[in-house]
Amino acid sequence: MLCDLGLHCFASAWTMIFGASYIMWYFDRASHFLANIASSVAWLLSTSILWGVAAGVMHVTRTGGNCAGHPIISRCRQSLTVEALGWSEFGICLLAMFATCFWIYATRKISKTATDSAARLV
Repeated sequence: MLCDLGLHCFASAWTMIFGASYIMWYFDRASHFLANIASSVAWLLSTSILWGVAAGVMHVTRTGGNCAGHPIISRCRQSLTVEALGWSEFGICLLAMFATCFWIYATRKISKTATDSAARLV
């Protein structure tokens, strides 16, 4: 149980530190090597894998089912909450990664359409 919580703490620190770094690089308009779209997709992929592994390990090692007969504040409900937060973060990371990939695809399609229409005007 302690190792599972350590993995969740590492995943949350990883997400917070690198997420804050990407936000600072975006507002700073830095041309840093890690401040491009491809690295953010790679970071989102690795972060979603990290959160998926953490939530999956918590699901496998967690005792109890839905904690129906347990008191409101119990170890079963606490571990269920940590697992739910892990799966939520996993889903948010995947959603952000797919949205970023779709944004890249749409931007390239729009720029290709704009260059094709500009070539026709000449």
